Amino acid sequence: MKRRFFMGDRRKSERDPDSNISSLRRELEFFQTELNKKLRSVRDHLTLDNPNDPDSIPHLEKIVRFFQKQIEVESIKQSLGIQIGLEKGKELFDKELERLHIASKIGLWKYFKKIGPAVIAVSPVIYSGIFFIALLDLYVIILQYVCFPAYGITRAERKGYFIFERMYAKFLNFVQKVNCGYCSYGNGLVAYSSEILNRSEFLWRDDGETQRGSFAQMRRAGFVKCILAVVWYAGVPIIMLFDAFITLYQHICFRVYRLPIVERGRYVSFKNCRLSGPNFIQAANYSLGTYCVGVISYACEIFSLTESFWCPIKHAKNLLGYHDRYDVYAEFGNPDEFFQKYMKAHGKASADTQ
Repeated sequence: MKRRFFMGDRRKSERDPDSNISSLRRELEFFQTELNKKLRSVRDHLTLDNPNDPDSIPHLEKIVRFFQKQIEVESIKQSLGIQIGLEKGKELFDKELERLHIASKIGLWKYFKKIGPAVIAVSPVIYSGIFFIALLDLYVIILQYVCFPAYGITRAERKGYFIFERMYAKFLNFVQKVNCGYCSYGNGLVAYSSEILNRSEFLWRDDGETQRGSFAQMRRAGFVKCILAVVWYAGVPIIMLFDAFITLYQHICFRVYRLPIVERGRYVSFKNCRLSGPNFIQAANYSLGTYCVGVISYACEIFSLTESFWCPIKHAKNLLGYHDRYDVYAEFGNPDEFFQKYMKAHGKASADTQ
């Protein structure tokens, strides 16, 4: 019976090859749909190598890190669900998780004793930086909306760089929430500014064309672009103020935090700048562009160290332009892992200041 049955199916498939083709086509269409969904997810949450190319995708290393993060988050959610009893319903899960988070919170008095008086004494230095950070933020917004359309550059969306939901975690006290919000803003801004500078880099890099004088280059650029160049140059004093703040901040606060001092010369250097370029305008643009990119890279390193000290916890949402230290942060919604990393970062400072 079975032999006849299978032979009958075989004869049926041989008589009807279109059904096999249709089945295979459906499987291929399903596979293509799923692949397109994954690619769209990657393109929406990771910086593209070439934003102006519709077929561009991020670097392979970024894609691998992206999916590794997704797997880690799902694993944490599953383990928490098993521990708390997710099978009894989402409402019970949410209430129990909130209770555990609140129970893990450190009170303000205990928190201040833990971080020590020296860290508290230098806190006005870091919080004063909100003025310089906000000033830089205002400038890059104006730069994008005023200059980018005239130069034909696609604007970078703020969404994805500035995410603040971790500052509302129940297991953080008020000061920790403020610190997480501050770190989210600072690190988001340097990543956002870096993306804007990358998109506009061709304006000061050597285009390889025939050498021309400054006036010839101004005539070629046109009246509108020459006027808008004032907006570009207006950002240099702002970058200089920002540079002065982060340098002063790290030399005061990092010594108290027991964090390594970031060597400014590794990021801000004019050794390779061709100060005697094809003409004065190109040489000036190249030097100023190199300086601005260097300061933003310098700030990224300082802010990432600060975030590792004050708020080593990942966001619940996918973050654009995150730094390398972000991968080892605690998963969102896991207070035990967060406090383990947080106390480890504060270990030397608290031991020396108590």
